[in-house]
Amino acid sequence: ADLHVLSYTQQCTLVEKLRATMNEFSTDDAATLLLVSGRPQQVALNQLSSQKVDLPPLHEKELRVACDHAFQSHIGTTECVASTINGGGKSHHILRHTAACQARGDPVLYARIPLRESSSPTTLVELLSQARTRTAAGSGSGFALHIHMDISHIIPASANTMLFELLLVGLLRDPSSCRMYHRAKADVFRLEIPNSPGNKTARALRFCSLLPTTILDVTADVLDLTRPVFTDAPLCTQIALPEYSELKFVCRWVRGFNAGKLQYGGPNYNAEWDAWTDSEITPAECFEVLSKMCCEPNGPSER
Repeated sequence: ADLHVLSYTQQCTLVEKLRATMNEFSTDDAATLLLVSGRPQQVALNQLSSQKVDLPPLHEKELRVACDHAFQSHIGTTECVASTINGGGKSHHILRHTAACQARGDPVLYARIPLRESSSPTTLVELLSQARTRTAAGSGSGFALHIHMDISHIIPASANTMLFELLLVGLLRDPSSCRMYHRAKADVFRLEIPNSPGNKTARALRFCSLLPTTILDVTADVLDLTRPVFTDAPLCTQIALPEYSELKFVCRWVRGFNAGKLQYGGPNYNAEWDAWTDSEITPAECFEVLSKMCCEPNGPSER
């Protein structure tokens, strides 16, 4: 790749070596060699014009299909997670997936890797290597990583290149030290795409538009009454999903308040009523209660 980075002299030397090798050994038993240039009119391409293949850019739909096939067949599970609003459950979605796998007994460990404005191949290789070393030290070999890429609102100019190399090529190299991080096929990468004004960050992550993406919406159907918690702090690689008792308590209390259970002298007043022992509340009821209390058209509810 990046044949155009080589100088004129280096490209001439490359062509001479290739021709000498083909003349000596022929190409009958040779492996396929692919030379890719990002620019036209390169001396190596011109001198090897008999083997030249023009590859016009694929349409975005075709690129998505190709990327999806590559991830499923060769690279490993990769997913972008976005939501229609801030606080729409992106982190919860990612953590819940890992917790569900661990509950089934799958040998997977969670690791969170931030991608910030100051991130570079050097810092990402270091963080990814540390995550693998840390998890291996805590649980031994044979465990796959579920990596949560937490992307900030402001990203570096090289973000698309780094993600392309890490997620699709499968190899991210630190040019300053030649350290490399190789992505294992068993590893799962989920990228949390931030909500920003006008979706500027999502639009800037052009490579992510080609990846399998889940867009979360906040509805009664997806409200989850469990919450992910780490069970092995400070490593934070194991996740459990206990009942979200605090949320259920609040929703029961509000439901009882709206029903007049706490209104002294009212027809439904009950001095013995207790939110902890009240009847079970469903996710749909919780969503309705929270919507009425928090989602007034012009601001917070007056209730």
